[in-house]
Amino acid sequence: IECSVVAGDILGANMDIHAGGSDLKFPHHDNELAQSEAYYGHHQWVNYFFHAGHLHIKGLKMSKSLKNFITIRQALQEHSARQIRLMFLMQPWDRPMNFSDQTVGAAKSKEAQFKNFFGTVKALIRSKWLDEEVGWRSREEDRALYDQIADCQSKCHHGFCDNFNTPQVVDALSSLVTYCNNYLSRPPPAAPAVYLVQKAAVYITQILKVVGVAEGADDIGFPVSSAGSEAEVEGPLDALTEFRDAVRSIARKKGPVEEILGACDAVADKVQASAPAAARLSDQVAKVLADFAGAIRAAAAGGHGAVLTACDHVRDDALTAIGVRLEDATREGQSSTWKLDDPETLMKEVAARRAEAEERAKQAKAKAAAKLQQEVDKLTAGSADPFETLKPDLQLEGGALSQADVEAWVGMQPPPKAKGKPTPEWLEASRAATEKQAPFLKKLADSSEGKLTEKAISKRLDSVLKKKEALDKQCEEYASKGGAAYLAKKKEELAAMLG
Repeated sequence: IECSVVAGDILGANMDIHAGGSDLKFPHHDNELAQSEAYYGHHQWVNYFFHAGHLHIKGLKMSKSLKNFITIRQALQEHSARQIRLMFLMQPWDRPMNFSDQTVGAAKSKEAQFKNFFGTVKALIRSKWLDEEVGWRSREEDRALYDQIADCQSKCHHGFCDNFNTPQVVDALSSLVTYCNNYLSRPPPAAPAVYLVQKAAVYITQILKVVGVAEGADDIGFPVSSAGSEAEVEGPLDALTEFRDAVRSIARKKGPVEEILGACDAVADKVQASAPAAARLSDQVAKVLADFAGAIRAAAAGGHGAVLTACDHVRDDALTAIGVRLEDATREGQSSTWKLDDPETLMKEVAARRAEAEERAKQAKAKAAAKLQQEVDKLTAGSADPFETLKPDLQLEGGALSQADVEAWVGMQPPPKAKGKPTPEWLEASRAATEKQAPFLKKLADSSEGKLTEKAISKRLDSVLKKKEALDKQCEEYASKGGAAYLAKKKEELAAMLG
């Protein structure tokens, strides 16, 4: 009754929208309707009911009794508000919604896709595209992109009209981003229709603003929590990117050091006057550029590898610390792309990449060590007398086989059988071998005082013979590789690797 009283007191005899969880449909909201419509004397207290699906935590309905209760404040400690909003938008609002590592991970991937696309478009707009021919220079591809934009707009409109089908809207926006990325990744001489790509980015931003994922006054993209705008840092960042691309290209081609030092001299004037004094982020970029130029000049004496290391450092450490994402060009002749981003996000990404690289290196080292250990074990076995290794196999219940027994058994083996039908010669040799083996096996069986049969002895001798052949090969390999000296060298390599 209190819900009916409070709602009626504030909103009166009629309200447009009444919302609640799906478990409140009956009897809670039915009772409110019965109470309020009886009190006001009409049959339309609420025009529209919205019943949202329950929130599930890792597949189970969130409940204090299940001890899987999580607050918004707790969720925001691990994930951004944008990521949580995207996670809910990617699930139907009127069905059970799942909060899990998988759903949050999907939302983070979607956020990264949108963010990278916006940065790419902004970089494209910053380029000197107006200096070239403007229009649909690739008519078929440009027309197809235009149709994709129109199709996305249609899907978003119908999605909103279809019971606020936000998963369809997000999928449509994501598909348009993928199409634009493929459109932009075409190799030269294909040139993009920049204003078409800009049109797509502006529309995607508008829809994301409608659903509360994007905010701010920017026409394209998410607001950046760095202390400066793109216009303020465009000059110094373009200078840094151009300088880094130049020295990196020289180093990768193992060009002369004089060219690297020449690039350092050429950028000196830009270091002195690259940003207005009032722009704090611009000052930071200018300092990074000055430090980087000095680092390259010092690294040039250490060779091309040192120059490339300095290029990686400015990208992964110096620039990320001030909120600049620098993406290396994927094709020779292209320029690297810079984008403004949240410094904390960038540093987390760099830390994750480094941790992943360290883990890969660790696994590769463990794999190499295991392979080397196998070689050492094989060489160690090859360094020993085969019969010393076979001693356990020569022990029988009624005694032991001797080296002479094994060697005699070797001499009683028939020749290897060729493929196809046995030849008369092989059959004769096999019969002769069997005739030799019979008295030999009987003698060994008699010496065991009846504890072993001739069949058991024959089986054991065949097994020993097979192992001996493998050991003989190891011994040959051991000798061919250098014997004890080679084994000692491999043991030292293994110890260094494990140490």
